[in-house]
Amino acid sequence: MRYVAREYYIEKSEAVVKLESLQAGFHDKTGIIWTFVLKETGEALGYGGFFEISENRNEAEIGYGILKEYWGHGYVSDAVHELSRFGFETMQMQRIFGRVDPGNIPSARILEKLGYQNEGVLQADEYARGKSFDMTIWAKL
Repeated sequence: MRYVAREYYIEKSEAVVKLESLQAGFHDKTGIIWTFVLKETGEALGYGGFFEISENRNEAEIGYGILKEYWGHGYVSDAVHELSRFGFETMQMQRIFGRVDPGNIPSARILEKLGYQNEGVLQADEYARGKSFDMTIWAKL
């Protein structure tokens, strides 16, 4: 959560509300999210998908997260590659963008490696946990 501009969930009910909002996004076609699992065991290791899907603008925001014990194994690169492929080929998106905390160098490197371009920093773009978060926008057409 270091790089995620979101309040921490204290109560289970807060997580339930978040899950309900993700489900609503799926139903109104503004979001879609998957659980990442290990092929060999089916063990969940993270999540990812599209948020802020805009049919009018033909774009979507990509987002993802992975448990710390799985960092550095290429899972996120593989997942983001497949998410991007799905977004462009199946969803027919014109533009996919991600918001990355400027301190989150590994995430920026993954997007850059996959052909996303740095479009600049939005200062104080998000606010959570009593502080503002700058966000670098990475996009691919």
